[in-house]
Amino acid sequence: MAELTVSEAINARQSRRAFLDTPIDRGTVERLLALASRSPSGSNMQPWTVYIVMGDKLEELKEHALEAIASGVDLGAAEFEIYPAGMSETHTERRMRNAEEMFGAAGISRDDKAGRMMQMAANFRFFDAPVGLFFTIDRALAIGNGQMAHLGMFIQTLMLAAQAEGIDSCPQEAWAVLHEMVRPWLGVPDTHMLYCGMALGHYDPDAPINSLRTDRVPVSEFTTFIGA
Repeated sequence: MAELTVSEAINARQSRRAFLDTPIDRGTVERLLALASRSPSGSNMQPWTVYIVMGDKLEELKEHALEAIASGVDLGAAEFEIYPAGMSETHTERRMRNAEEMFGAAGISRDDKAGRMMQMAANFRFFDAPVGLFFTIDRALAIGNGQMAHLGMFIQTLMLAAQAEGIDSCPQEAWAVLHEMVRPWLGVPDTHMLYCGMALGHYDPDAPINSLRTDRVPVSEFTTFIGA
Protein backbone atom coordinates (compact mmCIF):
# COMPACT_ATOMS: atom_id res chain seq x y z
CA MET A 1 0.00 0.00 0.00
CA ALA A 2 1.41 3.40 -1.00
CA GLU A 3 1.99 5.80 1.84
CA LEU A 4 -0.24 8.87 2.05
CA THR A 5 0.95 12.45 1.82
CA VAL A 6 0.68 14.57 4.96
CA SER A 7 -2.50 16.21 3.66
CA GLU A 8 -4.01 12.84 2.79
CA ALA A 9 -3.16 11.42 6.21
CA ILE A 10 -4.73 14.41 7.98
CA ASN A 11 -7.96 14.03 5.99
CA ALA A 12 -8.03 10.24 6.36
CA ARG A 13 -7.48 10.17 10.12
CA GLN A 14 -10.59 9.54 12.19
CA SER A 15 -11.03 8.32 15.74
CA ARG A 16 -12.01 4.71 15.05
CA ARG A 17 -14.02 2.88 17.70
CA ALA A 18 -14.06 -0.67 16.34
CA PHE A 19 -10.97 -2.56 15.17
CA LEU A 20 -10.10 -5.82 13.44
CA ASP A 21 -7.80 -8.28 15.19
CA THR A 22 -5.20 -7.94 12.43
CA PRO A 23 -1.87 -7.86 14.31
CA ILE A 24 0.63 -4.99 14.26
CA ASP A 25 4.19 -6.12 14.89
CA ARG A 26 6.48 -4.53 17.46
CA GLY A 27 8.91 -3.31 14.80
CA THR A 28 6.18 -1.27 13.12
CA VAL A 29 5.19 0.33 16.43
CA GLU A 30 8.81 1.19 17.22
CA ARG A 31 9.28 2.74 13.78
CA LEU A 32 6.16 4.88 14.14
CA LEU A 33 7.27 6.04 17.59
CA ALA A 34 10.68 7.00 16.18
CA LEU A 35 8.95 9.13 13.54
CA ALA A 36 6.70 10.73 16.15
CA SER A 37 9.72 11.60 18.29
CA ARG A 38 10.58 14.24 15.68
CA SER A 39 7.60 16.26 16.96
CA PRO A 40 8.19 19.86 18.05
CA SER A 41 9.38 20.12 21.64
CA GLY A 42 10.22 23.33 23.49
CA SER A 43 13.94 23.36 24.33
CA ASN A 44 13.95 19.77 23.04
CA MET A 45 12.70 18.55 26.42
CA GLN A 46 10.74 15.69 24.80
CA PRO A 47 8.29 15.36 27.73
CA TRP A 48 6.55 12.20 26.50
CA THR A 49 6.79 8.70 27.91
CA VAL A 50 4.96 5.83 26.20
CA TYR A 51 3.90 2.38 27.43
CA ILE A 52 2.83 -0.17 24.80
CA VAL A 53 0.74 -3.24 25.65
CA MET A 54 0.23 -6.13 23.20
CA GLY A 55 -0.62 -9.82 23.06
CA ASP A 56 -1.54 -11.72 26.22
CA LYS A 57 -0.66 -8.76 28.42
CA LEU A 58 -3.17 -6.62 26.55
CA GLU A 59 -5.89 -9.18 27.24
CA GLU A 60 -4.88 -9.24 30.91
CA LEU A 61 -5.03 -5.46 31.17
CA LYS A 62 -8.45 -5.29 29.51
CA GLU A 63 -9.77 -7.83 32.00
CA HIS A 64 -8.49 -5.76 34.94
CA ALA A 65 -9.95 -2.57 33.46
CA LEU A 66 -13.39 -4.04 32.91
CA GLU A 67 -13.38 -5.45 36.44
CA ALA A 68 -12.64 -1.96 37.74
CA ILE A 69 -15.54 -0.53 35.73
CA ALA A 70 -17.87 -3.27 36.98
CA SER A 71 -16.87 -2.49 40.57
CA GLY A 72 -18.21 1.03 40.20
CA VAL A 73 -15.02 3.04 39.79
CA ASP A 74 -15.53 6.81 39.69
CA LEU A 75 -15.62 7.70 35.98
CA GLY A 76 -14.78 11.30 36.84
CA ALA A 77 -11.57 10.42 38.65
CA ALA A 78 -8.94 11.62 36.17
CA GLU A 79 -6.08 13.65 37.64
CA PHE A 80 -6.99 16.58 35.43
CA GLU A 81 -10.28 18.06 34.23
CA ILE A 82 -10.99 16.41 30.89
CA TYR A 83 -14.03 18.65 30.52
CA PRO A 84 -13.38 21.67 32.75
CA ALA A 85 -16.10 23.37 34.74
CA GLY A 86 -17.10 26.68 33.24
CA MET A 87 -16.79 25.65 29.60
CA SER A 88 -18.45 28.05 27.20
CA GLU A 89 -21.87 27.30 25.77
CA THR A 90 -20.25 26.81 22.37
CA HIS A 91 -17.87 24.10 23.58
CA THR A 92 -20.52 22.41 25.69
CA GLU A 93 -22.88 22.28 22.71
CA ARG A 94 -20.16 20.81 20.48
CA ARG A 95 -19.38 18.15 23.06
CA MET A 96 -23.02 17.15 23.47
CA ARG A 97 -23.62 17.07 19.70
CA ASN A 98 -20.58 14.87 19.23
CA ALA A 99 -21.89 12.39 21.82
CA GLU A 100 -25.27 12.25 20.13
CA GLU A 101 -23.69 11.69 16.71
CA MET A 102 -21.38 8.98 18.05
CA PHE A 103 -24.13 7.04 19.80
CA GLY A 104 -26.40 7.55 16.81
CA ALA A 105 -23.80 6.09 14.45
CA ALA A 106 -23.59 3.07 16.77
CA GLY A 107 -27.38 2.68 16.68
CA ILE A 108 -27.76 3.55 20.37
CA SER A 109 -30.77 5.69 21.25
CA ARG A 110 -30.76 8.58 23.72
CA ASP A 111 -32.73 6.61 26.32
CA ASP A 112 -30.67 3.40 25.98
CA LYS A 113 -28.56 3.82 29.12
CA ALA A 114 -27.28 0.25 29.02
CA GLY A 115 -26.18 0.64 25.41
CA ARG A 116 -24.37 3.87 26.19
CA MET A 117 -22.58 2.28 29.12
CA MET A 118 -21.53 -0.66 26.95
CA GLN A 119 -20.13 1.73 24.34
CA MET A 120 -18.27 3.61 27.07
CA ALA A 121 -16.88 0.31 28.40
CA ALA A 122 -15.55 -0.48 24.91
CA ASN A 123 -12.89 2.17 25.59
CA PHE A 124 -11.39 -0.18 28.14
CA ARG A 125 -11.06 -2.93 25.55
CA PHE A 126 -9.21 -0.47 23.30
CA PHE A 127 -12.15 -1.06 20.94
CA ASP A 128 -10.60 -4.52 20.32
CA ALA A 129 -7.46 -3.03 18.70
CA PRO A 130 -4.34 -5.26 18.82
CA VAL A 131 -2.15 -2.53 20.34
CA GLY A 132 -2.83 -0.32 23.34
CA LEU A 133 -0.64 2.66 24.15
CA PHE A 134 -0.47 4.90 27.21
CA PHE A 135 1.09 8.36 27.37
CA THR A 136 2.42 9.80 30.61
CA ILE A 137 4.19 13.00 31.54
CA ASP A 138 6.27 14.08 34.52
CA ARG A 139 3.95 15.81 36.98
CA ALA A 140 6.32 18.78 37.17
CA LEU A 141 5.65 19.37 33.45
CA ALA A 142 1.92 18.66 33.47
CA ILE A 143 -0.92 20.79 34.77
CA GLY A 144 -0.46 24.50 34.12
CA ASN A 145 2.63 23.93 32.00
CA GLY A 146 3.07 24.24 28.24
CA GLN A 147 4.71 20.82 28.04
CA MET A 148 1.22 19.26 27.92
CA ALA A 149 0.81 20.87 24.50
CA HIS A 150 4.09 19.31 23.38
CA LEU A 151 2.88 15.90 24.52
CA GLY A 152 -0.24 16.49 22.44
CA MET A 153 1.83 17.31 19.37
CA PHE A 154 3.73 14.05 19.82
CA ILE A 155 0.48 12.08 20.01
CA GLN A 156 -0.89 13.80 16.90
CA THR A 157 2.31 13.14 14.97
CA LEU A 158 2.15 9.47 15.95
CA MET A 159 -1.43 9.18 14.67
CA LEU A 160 -0.55 10.84 11.36
CA ALA A 161 2.56 8.66 10.91
CA ALA A 162 0.37 5.61 11.47
CA GLN A 163 -2.39 6.84 9.16
CA ALA A 164 0.13 7.43 6.38
CA GLU A 165 0.76 3.67 6.45
CA GLY A 166 -2.91 2.73 6.64
CA ILE A 167 -2.89 2.09 10.38
CA ASP A 168 -5.80 3.58 12.33
CA SER A 169 -6.02 4.95 15.83
CA CYS A 170 -8.23 6.40 18.52
CA PRO A 171 -6.83 8.63 21.28
CA GLN A 172 -8.62 7.86 24.56
CA GLU A 173 -8.69 10.25 27.49
CA ALA A 174 -11.17 7.80 29.03
CA TRP A 175 -8.22 5.74 30.31
CA ALA A 176 -7.21 8.65 32.56
CA VAL A 177 -10.09 7.85 34.92
CA LEU A 178 -8.46 4.48 35.66
CA HIS A 179 -5.07 5.97 36.52
CA GLU A 180 -5.06 4.42 40.01
CA MET A 181 -5.29 0.95 38.45
CA VAL A 182 -3.32 1.56 35.25
CA ARG A 183 -0.22 3.29 36.62
CA PRO A 184 0.90 0.54 39.04
CA TRP A 185 -0.04 -2.17 36.51
CA LEU A 186 2.22 -0.56 33.91
CA GLY A 187 4.93 0.31 36.40
CA VAL A 188 4.53 4.06 35.90
CA PRO A 189 6.39 5.95 38.65
CA ASP A 190 4.41 8.15 41.04
CA THR A 191 6.21 11.16 39.59
CA HIS A 192 4.33 10.70 36.30
CA MET A 193 0.71 11.44 35.42
CA LEU A 194 -1.31 9.31 33.01
CA TYR A 195 -2.66 11.57 30.27
CA CYS A 196 -4.44 9.19 27.91
CA GLY A 197 -4.45 5.87 26.11
CA MET A 198 -4.65 5.08 22.41
CA ALA A 199 -5.99 2.20 20.36
CA LEU A 200 -3.84 1.31 17.34
CA GLY A 201 -4.65 -1.13 14.54
CA HIS A 202 -6.78 -1.58 11.43
CA TYR A 203 -10.35 -0.36 11.74
CA ASP A 204 -13.37 -2.53 11.05
CA PRO A 205 -15.06 -1.11 7.93
CA ASP A 206 -18.27 -3.01 8.71
CA ALA A 207 -18.76 -1.51 12.17
CA PRO A 208 -21.51 1.16 11.96
CA ILE A 209 -19.79 3.44 14.49
CA ASN A 210 -16.83 3.82 12.12
CA SER A 211 -19.09 5.59 9.64
CA LEU A 212 -19.01 8.67 11.88
CA ARG A 213 -16.98 11.55 10.47
CA THR A 214 -17.28 14.61 12.67
CA ASP A 215 -17.58 18.04 11.11
CA ARG A 216 -15.35 21.07 11.58
CA VAL A 217 -16.35 24.71 11.69
CA PRO A 218 -15.15 26.89 8.79
CA VAL A 219 -11.80 28.65 9.10
CA SER A 220 -13.58 32.00 9.28
CA GLU A 221 -15.20 30.98 12.57
CA PHE A 222 -11.93 30.57 14.50
CA THR A 223 -9.56 32.87 12.62
CA THR A 224 -8.80 36.60 12.67
CA PHE A 225 -6.60 38.00 9.92
CA ILE A 226 -4.78 41.22 10.71
CA GLY A 227 -3.04 43.17 7.97
CA ALA A 228 -4.13 40.82 5.18
